[in-house]
Amino acid sequence: MTMNQSIPDALDVAVAHHTRLGGRRADDMLGIQQMPFGYALLIDADETYFNWLRYDGQEGAQTWNKWAAYRGAKWNFDNSTAPIHKPLVVMTGNS
Repeated sequence: MTMNQSIPDALDVAVAHHTRLGGRRADDMLGIQQMPFGYALLIDADETYFNWLRYDGQEGAQTWNKWAAYRGAKWNFDNSTAPIHKPLVVMTGNS
Protein backbone atom coordinates (compact mmCIF):
# COMPACT_ATOMS: atom_id res chain seq x y z
CA MET A 1 0.00 0.00 0.00
CA THR A 2 1.41 3.36 -0.97
CA MET A 3 1.19 6.46 1.18
CA ASN A 4 -1.55 8.01 -1.00
CA GLN A 5 -3.58 4.83 -1.50
CA SER A 6 -6.76 4.28 0.47
CA ILE A 7 -7.48 0.97 2.18
CA PRO A 8 -10.37 0.12 -0.21
CA ASP A 9 -8.10 0.84 -3.20
CA ALA A 10 -5.30 -1.27 -1.72
CA LEU A 11 -7.78 -4.10 -1.11
CA ASP A 12 -8.93 -3.92 -4.75
CA VAL A 13 -5.30 -4.22 -5.89
CA ALA A 14 -4.67 -7.20 -3.60
CA VAL A 15 -7.88 -8.92 -4.76
CA ALA A 16 -7.00 -8.31 -8.42
CA HIS A 17 -3.64 -9.99 -7.87
CA HIS A 18 -5.34 -13.09 -6.41
CA THR A 19 -8.14 -13.27 -8.99
CA ARG A 20 -5.54 -13.49 -11.75
CA LEU A 21 -4.80 -16.93 -10.35
CA GLY A 22 -8.37 -18.03 -11.11
CA GLY A 23 -10.24 -17.45 -7.88
CA ARG A 24 -12.78 -14.73 -7.23
CA ARG A 25 -14.03 -12.42 -4.54
CA ALA A 26 -16.92 -14.05 -2.66
CA ASP A 27 -18.12 -11.46 -0.11
CA ASP A 28 -21.61 -11.80 -1.61
CA MET A 29 -21.78 -15.41 -0.37
CA LEU A 30 -22.16 -14.16 3.22
CA GLY A 31 -25.70 -12.87 2.70
CA ILE A 32 -26.32 -9.76 4.79
CA GLN A 33 -23.14 -10.30 6.83
CA GLN A 34 -20.17 -8.19 5.75
CA MET A 35 -16.45 -8.79 5.93
CA PRO A 36 -14.57 -6.45 8.27
CA PHE A 37 -13.34 -3.16 6.80
CA GLY A 38 -10.24 -3.76 4.69
CA TYR A 39 -10.88 -7.51 4.22
CA ALA A 40 -12.26 -9.63 1.38
CA LEU A 41 -13.53 -13.20 1.26
CA LEU A 42 -11.96 -15.18 -1.59
CA ILE A 43 -12.87 -18.52 -3.11
CA ASP A 44 -10.44 -20.55 -5.22
CA ALA A 45 -10.85 -21.44 -8.89
CA ASP A 46 -12.38 -24.83 -8.04
CA GLU A 47 -14.88 -23.08 -5.73
CA THR A 48 -13.83 -25.46 -2.96
CA TYR A 49 -11.78 -23.42 -0.51
CA PHE A 50 -12.27 -20.00 1.03
CA ASN A 51 -9.79 -17.69 2.67
CA TRP A 52 -9.70 -14.07 3.73
CA LEU A 53 -7.42 -11.40 2.33
CA ARG A 54 -6.45 -8.15 4.05
CA TYR A 55 -5.73 -4.93 2.14
CA ASP A 56 -1.98 -5.28 2.79
CA GLY A 57 -1.83 -8.77 1.25
CA GLN A 58 -1.97 -10.82 4.46
CA GLU A 59 -4.07 -13.96 4.00
CA GLY A 60 -5.90 -16.36 6.25
CA ALA A 61 -5.71 -20.13 6.06
CA GLN A 62 -7.72 -21.94 3.40
CA THR A 63 -10.87 -23.63 4.63
CA TRP A 64 -13.88 -25.30 3.02
CA ASN A 65 -16.16 -23.30 5.35
CA LYS A 66 -16.87 -19.68 4.41
CA TRP A 67 -17.95 -18.93 7.99
CA ALA A 68 -14.63 -20.17 9.35
CA ALA A 69 -12.88 -17.81 6.93
CA TYR A 70 -15.20 -14.98 8.03
CA ARG A 71 -14.52 -15.67 11.73
CA GLY A 72 -10.79 -15.74 11.03
CA ALA A 73 -11.01 -12.33 9.37
CA LYS A 74 -13.07 -10.96 12.27
CA TRP A 75 -10.54 -12.28 14.78
CA ASN A 76 -7.66 -10.83 12.79
CA PHE A 77 -9.44 -7.46 12.49
CA ASP A 78 -10.12 -7.34 16.24
CA ASN A 79 -6.60 -8.43 17.24
CA SER A 80 -4.40 -6.95 14.52
CA THR A 81 -1.94 -4.12 14.95
CA ALA A 82 -2.35 -3.20 11.26
CA PRO A 83 -3.23 0.47 10.80
CA ILE A 84 -6.92 0.05 9.99
CA HIS A 85 -9.34 2.76 10.96
CA LYS A 86 -11.89 0.87 13.01
CA PRO A 87 -15.32 2.50 13.09
CA LEU A 88 -16.19 4.29 16.31
CA VAL A 89 -19.30 2.90 17.97
CA VAL A 90 -21.37 5.50 19.75
CA MET A 91 -24.00 4.22 22.16
CA THR A 92 -26.96 6.38 22.97
CA GLY A 93 -29.96 5.93 25.22
CA ASN A 94 -30.24 3.72 28.26
CA SER A 95 -28.03 0.72 27.70
